[in-house]
Amino acid sequence: MAQINPLQYRPNACPLCLTCLICTEVYGKNCICPPKELKWQRKSSEYKIDFRHKYLIWLRPENKKIKLDNVFVDWFYSNISPDLEISEDQHDANVCRKSLNQPRKIKSRSDWLPILSKELPKTWRKIEIGFYSYQLSK
Repeated sequence: MAQINPLQYRPNACPLCLTCLICTEVYGKNCICPPKELKWQRKSSEYKIDFRHKYLIWLRPENKKIKLDNVFVDWFYSNISPDLEISEDQHDANVCRKSLNQPRKIKSRSDWLPILSKELPKTWRKIEIGFYSYQLSK
């Protein structure tokens, strides 16, 4: 049964697969954890599922250098859970490693055409097309 009310974004749940990073249950079904800000640390007892903190919009705080991966941001918004409501001004998200490591599938043959229509270089050169890069050597 589909939910009538969309779930609100929580920093302790992966917005892609809705897995709670603290209790490993599914947010909106079995998870009863309250919303909680998590800070990634190499060894932490605060959370059970490994995640990465990713930026969704470019901010320039005084003390930090922030990298913004526009390809990731586009992929993130196209794969976000349909049950989740996230605000447009959300500047970051905690994404579980399982969702980050999912292969970004090519959905149809038409997605392959730009790749297949390129001629590979005969000398050391690199062609980058989206997530794919080709390199030949002698």
